[in-house]
Amino acid sequence: MSFWNRTSKLRTVFYERSFRFATGADAVVTKPYMMFLYVILLIWFAAMVQEFREILLWWLMMYKLPVDETEHCLISHEDHTVSVVAVPSLHKWITITLNLVPRSVICIGLLLTGVRFLIRAEDYADLILNSVALGFLIEVDNMLFAALASDTCKHLVRELRPYRMRTLGLGNWNLQTLFWTGGIIALALYFEAWSYFRPGGKEDMGVALTCLCQVSGIRCVGSQVLGGDM
Repeated sequence: MSFWNRTSKLRTVFYERSFRFATGADAVVTKPYMMFLYVILLIWFAAMVQEFREILLWWLMMYKLPVDETEHCLISHEDHTVSVVAVPSLHKWITITLNLVPRSVICIGLLLTGVRFLIRAEDYADLILNSVALGFLIEVDNMLFAALASDTCKHLVRELRPYRMRTLGLGNWNLQTLFWTGGIIALALYFEAWSYFRPGGKEDMGVALTCLCQVSGIRCVGSQVLGGDM
């Protein structure tokens, strides 16, 4: 791409990749893009923390839920609701093996893969599309349940009363809020700093592309030889 410079009356040619990555107004290494990426990472970590906490509650419930090999695991109430008071041992192990273990592995893998997926975006459009795609992946389990479960099963799930148990909280809801909020902020800061300032990161990539394509920049030897930016 090229631009006409009215001041010097010269047509300046920019290579597209270096323009999108380093020299453009909306380039990857500019502060507005970095702030936008940080907000997207915050939203992604918040969504994954919600998923992680749900999985943690499932593990705790499977640990504390009593085992009963009889058929008296459900109790019906007068208001047409149902309570789960126990589960057969086979059902518990099937749930752990086919649900909780794969779900836990997928959650951790999706968290790390999603971060790399977002970090690799090189403009606002790609970043927004990537975040929408990741949000779709989180909802796949709900979509499968809505599409494949029978109407009777859906009705039973809707009528179930919440299973009440003592959780492994921090004791104070304010401390829990501060813990999860601080963790999300710290994780987003860490991964963004890692993506930009590690050796070979986005900051170094921007400098390299500017030097290679435009022969400019204070760290570019070619620019110093040609008498450009010093």
